[in-house]
Amino acid sequence: MPMTNNKLYSTALVAAQMILIVLICTRALPAKPSIAFLPAILLIICACALAVAALLTLRLSNLSVMPEPVEEGELITSGPYKFIRHPMYTAVLLGCAGMLLLNVSAINVALWAVLLVVLTLKIQREESLLQIAYPSYHEYRTRTGALFPKLSRKR
Repeated sequence: MPMTNNKLYSTALVAAQMILIVLICTRALPAKPSIAFLPAILLIICACALAVAALLTLRLSNLSVMPEPVEEGELITSGPYKFIRHPMYTAVLLGCAGMLLLNVSAINVALWAVLLVVLTLKIQREESLLQIAYPSYHEYRTRTGALFPKLSRKR
């Protein structure tokens, strides 16, 4: 069985995601105040607002940290999901980017980059399963961006 088709792989991705978030957040406190404090706080506030909007739209019945779709769940395409397929992952990346700005270092940048890779792998796994669970997912995927809204091409 390929690694991308089992729950162990999903669990490893979620564990890596959580560990990286904790590491980034615990390393965020700067030794001295920085000029990047205000942009960092604004990024964190935007991330929190996006996460709350996504959670309210998603509802608890569809919520899971695992990439596997929830049994008897539904494909949500409203709220932030109208524009972004994975707004919670976007919120995590933006919030951690804000944390990174509070204490920029090579290690913190590397941790954020690894988090981006882990979330990209998690998105790939999740999307392969969502396409199986929801026949309309392919069409939804063509009109929305994974982490950021698609720019429309008007001719």
